[in-house]
Formats: sequence, structure tokens, C-alpha cells
Amino acid sequence: MLKTGILFGSYGYDRDRAEVAQAIGRAGFDTVFLTYRDDATVGEISSLADRNGIAVESLHAPFGGISEIWADGEEGEIWVDRLISVAKCCARFGIPYFTVHATNVPRRNENTTLGRDITSTGLDRFRRVAEYAAGEGVVMSFENLEFPQCELKQLMELLPGEFPGTIGFTWDIGHWNCYPADLDFENVLVPFLVGTHVADNFGVKDTRVITWEDDLHLLPFDGSIDYRIPGEIMRRSGYGGSVTLEVGRKNIIKRYMDYPDLDCWLADCHSRAERLAKMWSVEGVDERT
Repeated sequence: MLKTGILFGSYGYDRDRAEVAQAIGRAGFDTVFLTYRDDATVGEISSLADRNGIAVESLHAPFGGISEIWADGEEGEIWVDRLISVAKCCARFGIPYFTVHATNVPRRNENTTLGRDITSTGLDRFRRVAEYAAGEGVVMSFENLEFPQCELKQLMELLPGEFPGTIGFTWDIGHWNCYPADLDFENVLVPFLVGTHVADNFGVKDTRVITWEDDLHLLPFDGSIDYRIPGEIMRRSGYGGSVTLEVGRKNIIKRYMDYPDLDCWLADCHSRAERLAKMWSVEGVDERT
């Protein structure tokens, strides 16, 4: 069966990192992923996770403003250094892959243009990061975001052939639901699948606008996602990684505020992740149960 994972965090409860690691371990999770801030924090959490029988599966690289990587100028070079720092941290602490965004889409965008072609400047910069990651034995994994048929598709058609084994795909199932696109995920992206981010939502509220505001990060089965579809694709692909939740306690679902403590919240999170792990494993189960 697939492993279960979750974003490391206190989810609004007053708990320090040691207590969070213990609670995640008690809930039964196998893995966590971390949002990269600095090496010291990653080192501390990695040590705590290890003591509680949890593996740190990945780091999420910074992404606010990463669109600058495609443009001429100093800011794009700063992004190369940032991503290399994340790859270096993965190598230092034995973390297999880091997740990156290919671009950022404005908070509000009229869905009239689908993005832009990749620039030679940006492609060269991602190549430099990939080259460094390859030398460290670390995978740079691209996540599907708004308009994945643009920059992401082009990167995944080019880089895996140039850096075999170094370029991966992190399938964000919530994004797949609320950022719909005419793109063959199974044949273009899933062959490079190394990890998942899983959360629910209600799809696109306004078909004229594709926005991260629709990415609600609800618990699985609390939104509109039909999990049978990605499950069938994953089983055909032979995916053997983690079902990794990227969820939040938002009062969009009022009862999320009623969990009395972190342990109760994580127990429910784990039960949802475990249900998906059974659905999506190669051996499979009847998803209707």
C-alpha cells in the first residue's frame, strides 16, 4: 500500500516542533514534507521526524515571485541561487526531492491568455539548477499550477531527456481540480511522478478566472474531487510513493474549528490519507467503499 504523508505544521494549535513531530508520528503518518526556510530549521525538523519514525520526503522551494526566473535581470539570477540552496539542503539532510513552481500567476487573472512560451533565459536557469541537483543526486520536481499546459508542459517535454532521473513531477490533486487544463497528465507528466500534494476543493467558481482562491486545501472527501480518476492513473503508472496531504484548518468547513486538539485533527487527516492510499495502491480496492 502507498505511504501516507502530510505537510509538517501545528495547524493553528499551540504546539512546538517537537510536539508536532510526536503528534504526526502518533497519528500514523510515514512521511512529511517541509516548506523550505533555512537549513537550520530543516535540520531540526529532520532530526525530530527521525526520532518519531517519520521520513522527510521533500522540501517545497520558495515560489513567491519565481516568474522572474524567466525574465532578463538580476532577480532571475537570485532565483537560481535560491533553488540551488534548496537542492543543497536536500543533499545535506538526505531528502530525495524538492518541489518547485515553474511560474506564478497573478492573484486575479482573466482567462483570456494561457500563459507564455518559455524563454531561453529561464530555460537556461532551470537547466543550471537541474545540473546542480543531478550532481547531488537530488530530484527537482515541478508541481502543476494554473495553466499547466504552458510553462510546465514545455519544461517536462525538454528537461527529463536532458537530465534523466533528475526531473520529477509532484501531482497536486487539488490544483488538478481547480486549475483545469487541456493536458494529458497521464502521458506528459505522470511518467515522472515522484510525489503528491492532496487536498480537496469545489473546482472553479468562475470559469472566466483561474485563481488560487479556489485552491481551498480542504480535507479529502470534503470537496468535489472524484479521486477515482487520479487513482486509476496512478495504478496504471505503478506509483509507489506517498499520499501526502497539504491541507489546512479553514473555517470554510465550520467543523474544522471543532477539533479539540492537534491529535484529533491529525487522526482525521490520517484516516483520509489512508483511505486514499488503499484506493490508489497498485492492488487497489473498491473506491465506493
